[in-house]
Amino acid sequence: MGRHSNERKRGSRWRRTIAVALAWILAASLAGAAGTSKAGAAVESFTFTSITPADGSRTIDLSRLEVSAEAPEGDAIHNAGYRIKRLSDGKYLYPNSDPALQWTDDESYAGGLMYSDGGGKFHWDMAQYQKEAMDDGTYEVRFFVNDDHGSNYRTVAFTLDRTAPHLANATVQKDILDVTFSEPLTVPDGESWDASDFDVRVNGVSVPIDAVIPVQNEPEILVKLQSPVSKTDSVTIAYTGNPPFANEAGTAVSNDRFNVVNGTPGTFQDTPVLRMRLEAGHALRAGEPLVRFVPTSDGANDLEFDLPSEPANSPAVSAGRIAKTDFVIEDVGDGTQFNPGAAMSTSDSDNGIYNVILVLPTGKSLLQGHTYELKMSASAGGDEIVMPANPTSNASAYLRLLNTAGAVTVIDEYTFEKVAIAEKQPVDFSALETAISDAQAKADAATEGLATGEYEPGAKDELQAAINAAAEVRDNAASTQEDVDAALTALTAAVDAFEGKRVVVNLDALSKEIDDAQSKLDAAVEGEATGNYEAGAKDELQAAIHAAAEVRDNAASTQEDVDAALTALTAAVDAFEGKRVVVNLDALSKEINDAQSKLDAAVEGGAAGNYEAGAKDELQAAIEAATAVWDNAASTQDDVDAAVAALGTAVDVFGAKLVVIDLTELADAISDAQTEHDDAVEGGATGNYEAGAKDELKAAIDAAAEVRDNAASTQEDLNAALTALIAAIDAFESKRVVVELTALTNTINAAQAKLDATVEGSAIGNYKAGAKTALQAAIQAAATVKNNATSTQEQVDAALTALNEAVAAFEAKKVTSEETPGGSNPGGGSAPGNGGAGSVVQPSTSSYTLDVTSGGVRLGSLSVKRTTGTDGRVTDAIELPDAFAEQAVNQLKKAGLDRLILSLPASQSAGADELEVALPSAAANRIASEGFTLDIRTAEAGLSVPPASLHGTNEPLTFRIAPARNAADQSDIARRANGSPTIRALAGTGDVTLIGQPVSIETELRQRQVTVTLPLPDHANLQDAGVYIEHSDGTTELVRGRVLEPTDGSDARTMAFDVDKFSTFSIVNVAGWTAYEQAPKTKLRNIPYMSGYAGGLFKPNASLTRAEMAAILSRLVIGEAGGASGVFSDVPSSSWASGVIRQVVELGIMSGNGNGAFLPDKPITRAEMAAIVSRLLPHAEAVTDTGNFSDTSGHWALSAILKARAAGLMNGYVDGTFRPDQALSRAEAAVILNKLIGRPSGSNDRNKPFFADVPRTNWAFAAIQAASGR
Repeated sequence: MGRHSNERKRGSRWRRTIAVALAWILAASLAGAAGTSKAGAAVESFTFTSITPADGSRTIDLSRLEVSAEAPEGDAIHNAGYRIKRLSDGKYLYPNSDPALQWTDDESYAGGLMYSDGGGKFHWDMAQYQKEAMDDGTYEVRFFVNDDHGSNYRTVAFTLDRTAPHLANATVQKDILDVTFSEPLTVPDGESWDASDFDVRVNGVSVPIDAVIPVQNEPEILVKLQSPVSKTDSVTIAYTGNPPFANEAGTAVSNDRFNVVNGTPGTFQDTPVLRMRLEAGHALRAGEPLVRFVPTSDGANDLEFDLPSEPANSPAVSAGRIAKTDFVIEDVGDGTQFNPGAAMSTSDSDNGIYNVILVLPTGKSLLQGHTYELKMSASAGGDEIVMPANPTSNASAYLRLLNTAGAVTVIDEYTFEKVAIAEKQPVDFSALETAISDAQAKADAATEGLATGEYEPGAKDELQAAINAAAEVRDNAASTQEDVDAALTALTAAVDAFEGKRVVVNLDALSKEIDDAQSKLDAAVEGEATGNYEAGAKDELQAAIHAAAEVRDNAASTQEDVDAALTALTAAVDAFEGKRVVVNLDALSKEINDAQSKLDAAVEGGAAGNYEAGAKDELQAAIEAATAVWDNAASTQDDVDAAVAALGTAVDVFGAKLVVIDLTELADAISDAQTEHDDAVEGGATGNYEAGAKDELKAAIDAAAEVRDNAASTQEDLNAALTALIAAIDAFESKRVVVELTALTNTINAAQAKLDATVEGSAIGNYKAGAKTALQAAIQAAATVKNNATSTQEQVDAALTALNEAVAAFEAKKVTSEETPGGSNPGGGSAPGNGGAGSVVQPSTSSYTLDVTSGGVRLGSLSVKRTTGTDGRVTDAIELPDAFAEQAVNQLKKAGLDRLILSLPASQSAGADELEVALPSAAANRIASEGFTLDIRTAEAGLSVPPASLHGTNEPLTFRIAPARNAADQSDIARRANGSPTIRALAGTGDVTLIGQPVSIETELRQRQVTVTLPLPDHANLQDAGVYIEHSDGTTELVRGRVLEPTDGSDARTMAFDVDKFSTFSIVNVAGWTAYEQAPKTKLRNIPYMSGYAGGLFKPNASLTRAEMAAILSRLVIGEAGGASGVFSDVPSSSWASGVIRQVVELGIMSGNGNGAFLPDKPITRAEMAAIVSRLLPHAEAVTDTGNFSDTSGHWALSAILKARAAGLMNGYVDGTFRPDQALSRAEAAVILNKLIGRPSGSNDRNKPFFADVPRTNWAFAAIQAASGR
C-alpha cells in the first residue's frame, strides 16, 4: 500500500468511527429484537375486549372514547363510563364548558356515562370544550363497566401530541452531515429514506446528496454529500419528503430550515511550508526548523506532525529520545518561543505514519493569524529524527492542530503531497579552503594604524580569530555541509568587517564647506541695514574658516578631526546667518494706523463715551513718537519693537480714560444717610445726637442729591460728592451722645464699700453718729441718676460731684484723736487736708522689709520706707544700692538668669498711694553691663527696663508708680479719652470706657524703651481693648498692647506695651475699634477698566507693566490720599503715567522699590499683584498658615499671597507652585480684578466675542468680556 492510500485512511478516520458506531447500534437492536416479548394477560371473569384510545398510544386528536366488554355467562352489562386524569398535575376533567371549572382535584364529579351501542359496546364523543381543554401531554382514562356483580375498571394512558416533529440538531464535517430529529418517526411500509427527503444548502446554494443513512432505533440520519464543505462555509438543511414522514401520533415532519453546525477543520490560513532539510538520511540538528504554519482559528493546544515518508522508505523516530525540551514553537511575528508541555511520537508501519505529537503547556494556545514555526530546540541532541534513507519525489507528510479542551476538535489539517527528498551530497570543503587562504593572505599583508589604507587597531586579531575558527571546521572530519557553509559565511562576514575597518579620511565635505563659507564671507557687508550682518560677525566666521582649513591641510588629521572641523564650520556659518539684520515694520505700521483711527474718532469731554481731557494729546504724542521710529531708516528692530509696545500701552491707557458715569455708589450713600437722618433723635441722652447735628447732615444730603440729579455732573463731581457725604456721616456719628457713667459707678461702689465697712462710735477710726445715714442718702441719690436712662452728662457729673462731696464729708467725720471739750483741736483751727472737719492727720514715717527673690533665687532683703504726709498721702520708697545690685547680679549669673526682679506684694504695699524706686547710676550701669533686665512689679503696674535702656546712665534714676484710685480722677480720664481726636482718628466714634485702674509712671529716663504691663480685669473685652496714654507734654496715644498670659504663679493676665516717655496709662475699651480698623478706607468701583489693542486684539497672554496696572487701579479705586509721596526718579512729570502712579501711591495701593524708583515699564509679577489686592481687601485678616505652595517659603510677599488665596482671589498651579516672580498676564489680571471689585464674569459671556484672539473657548473669556464691558 502506498503513502497516498495511507493518507486516504487518515482522511477517513472519523468516517470509520461512524461506521463502527452504526454497526454497534444495529447489533444492539437485533439483540433486543431477539429477546422475550411481554405478551398475554391473566384470564379474568370479566373481560375488556377493546378500548380506544389504546394504552400507551399517541394521538393528535381525541374525538371518541370507546370500550367493549364481555361479562361472565348469565350476567348482564348495564352501563359504562369514564374519567380523564391529567398526569402532569393529577387533576381531573370536569364536564363544564367554563374553562375556570374544567379541571378539578375532586374526582367524584369528574367524567360521565357513555352511550351504549349494544352487545357490550359503549362510546362517548368528546365535546368540543373537552377537546379544547386538553393540551399536549400525557393523560389517563379510567373506564368502568357495571354488570350484575358490580363495577369493573380498566385504566389506559395515552399522549396527545399535536406538535410536528422537527430537526433538533445537525452537524457537518467535510462531506458527512449528522441530523437528529426531535422524536422518533414512523416510516410507512414500503417507504425508505432517500436523497429527495432533504435539501442541503451551502452558502445558500443547494448541493447534491450521495446517500441518506438512518441510524437504527434512533431519530438520527447520516447524510453523505457529494462534495465536502470547507471550514468557513455556511450550511443549512430542510426536510422535504413527499409524502412527509410523521411521528407516532401522525403529525408530519416540519420542513423548517435548520442551521447546521460546521465542524469541518480548516486547511490553515496560508499553505503550510516544510522548512526541514529534505535530504535522504539527514539527521535533524539542533535549531533546525521543521514546518511553518498559520492557524485559521484561536484555541489549538495540541499539534500532530507526520514526518515525510512513503512505503518502505520511512523516517527513523527514536521514541525513547524524544523529549519536550527537544522542540520549540516560535511566534515568527514577535520572536517569542516556548517549549511544549509534553511530547511523544508514533511509528505505525502498517499505515505508514511516523509522527510527533506535541501538547502545549497548560493555559497556552495558538492564535489565529499568527505565523508559527516548529523547530528543533537548541538543546536537541541531533539523534531524535532522521529523514528517510532513500531519495524520492513521492513522499507525503501531514500536519494537524486540535483543541482537546472538552470534546476534541480539529482546527486545521493539511497534507503535503509529492514531497521530494534529495540524495545526500558529499561535503565540499573547496570554497572554505579558498576563503581561508585568501583571508590569511589579507591578514598577513595588512598594517594597523590611522593612515589611509591602514586598519584600525585590533582588526587583525579579530580576523585571525575568524580564520582559526574556519580552519577548525575544515580540519574536522565530522563536519557536515551545513557546518562548512556556516563557517564560510562567518569567515566571509569577518573579512567584510575587516575591510570595513580600513582607514579612509574623506576631505570632500570639509573642502566644499570651506569654499562655500569663504564665498559667503567675501560677499557679506557688516551694518544695521536689512541684509547686513552684525558688527564682528565676519571676523568670527573668518576665524572658523581658518581653523577648518588647518585641519584639512594637516596630513595627520584623522576622520574624527575632519568631521569635528566640518561640524564646527557648519555651526559657525549658521551662527553667521543668524546675525543677518532684518527689521520688520509691519506690526508698527498696523499699530500706528489703528491708533490714529481710534484717535480721530474720539471726543474729549465729561459725558459718557467721551475721553478725559488731555487724553487725545497724550495718544497723539505717542503716535508721533512711534511714527518717528517708523520713518527713521536707522531704526533697529529693538527700536521698532519698543515703539510697538509703547504705542500699544498708550492705546490701552487711552481706552482706560473712557468716561463712564456711575451713580450707584452716590445714590446708595444718599439713601443710607437719609435713613440714618430720619431715625436719629437730638437730645442729651445716650444714643441721641447733639443739637443741630441733623440739620448739618440734611444739608450734606441735599448737596449730594443736587450733584446726583445734575445731568452735567462728571464722575469727579460724583466722587467728590460721595467723599463729602461720607465725611458728613462720620461727623454726624461723632456727635452721638454718650453719657459716661464709669466714674459715677465706680464712686458709688467705692462709697458703698466704705460705708459697709465703717462703724459709728467715739473710738479712733470710728465715725461720728449720723455720718453713715448721710452718706447712704448721697449714695442713693447718685444711684437714681445713674439708673435713669434719660440722665444727661451734666446730671451725671453733678451727681458725681455731690457724691464725692458726701464722701469727703463722711471722711471728715472719722474720729482720728481724742477730742477736747467743744470738739476743737488744741491751738484752734482744723487739721490740714480735712476740710476744716476738726480732725488732724499727723505726718509719720515707718518702714518694712522687702524680701527680694528673682527667678526662684533669694537675693536678700531691702528696707522700704513708708511716709505719710500731712495731706494723708502715703509713699513707699526703696533704694537699690550698688552693693546689692552687684551681689544680686553675681547670684543670678550663677543660676543662669538674666533678669533682676523687684516685686512688691499687695499685702505689703496695701495703703500706699505711690511707690518710688531709687536706682543709683552705678547700680544701673552694673545691671546693664552684665546684660540684665530690671523688672519692677507692683499690684497696679510693672516696668521692664532692658540693659540697653539702663546703659550709660550718668544720673541716679527714680521710678514713681502712682495708681489713680480716686473716682473723680478716673472719671476725668474717661471723659478726656472720649473727646480725644487721637482715639477718634484711630478707633472710630465708639464709646470709650475704663476697664482697668489708670496708673501714672514717671522717671528721668527719656527716649529709652521700657516695657510697661498693666493688669487686665477678668471681664475685659480684649477685641476692642487697648491702652490710652496721656503724656506729660500734652500729647496722647492709643496703642493695642500685647496680652500676656499669667506667669510666676500669678493668675491674672496683663497687657504689655512699649514706651519711651512716661505718662498716665489707662486700659480702655473702645466700642467698635476692631471693626473700624477693618473697614476699608478706600472704595472700589464696579466699572469696565480694560481695553484691547489695534486689530481687535486683547493679547490675553501678554504681561502688564507696573504703569499699566497703576492706570487700571486709578480708575477702580477712590479714597483719601495718605502721606506717601508719588514722585519717583524714573517717572518724569511729562510721562503719560505720572498722574496715575502718583494717585495709587498716595492711596497706599502701590509703592516704589525703596531707592526712589517706581520701575513703570517693568512687568508686574504675581507676587506684586497679591500685595496690591491684599491692601484692597475690606477685611484682610493676617494669615499664619504657610499654605502648601512649594516656592513661596521666605518670600517677601508670602503674607499677601496667603491673604489673596484665602480671599479666593488668586490660586496656585497644579504642580503645587505659586510662581510669585512670574509676570502676570492680562487674562489673569482680568480674572483677579473682576473678583476684587465684584464684577460678574458672566455679564457679557453670551455676547459676540469682543476680541479676535479671545474666543469663547479661552479659559478667561467671560472675565475679559466683563472687564472690557463694551
